[in-house]
Amino acid sequence: MIKTSIAGVLVAAITLLSHSARGQDNMPECRTRKDAESSASICITRGSAFRHDYYALVVDRDLIFTLADDFAEDIRLRHTIPPGPAIEFPLSRADGGKVVEIRGGCVPVSKDNTEVARLCNIYWGKKQIIKDELFEFN
Repeated sequence: MIKTSIAGVLVAAITLLSHSARGQDNMPECRTRKDAESSASICITRGSAFRHDYYALVVDRDLIFTLADDFAEDIRLRHTIPPGPAIEFPLSRADGGKVVEIRGGCVPVSKDNTEVARLCNIYWGKKQIIKDELFEFN
């Protein structure tokens, strides 16, 4: 399901600014997953012919990352939560540990030796925030 959201608008603005120098004006396609505690969006901004696609993760209206397709396949981000009061994402404190990791990615799906889609799955700690989101290519 494709939804327009604040996350999509945020990613669109950042993407348009970062790509304007190269003449790209593609709007991102976002998939959003919500539950009682948080919302997460994975967005793709498709590059023109022979250009990279870009994947962005937005959680609770905050941009976490934007990565070119080559680097979006196996993502591992690790954060050590400092002792005492600190500004942290609620998902970072959910597992109760001192270290939280964002892991997963958007892996190629091939048919007849041609990439036809990307399948995205991302975990924040133990919680899966993006599950089986498929971006197909024409």
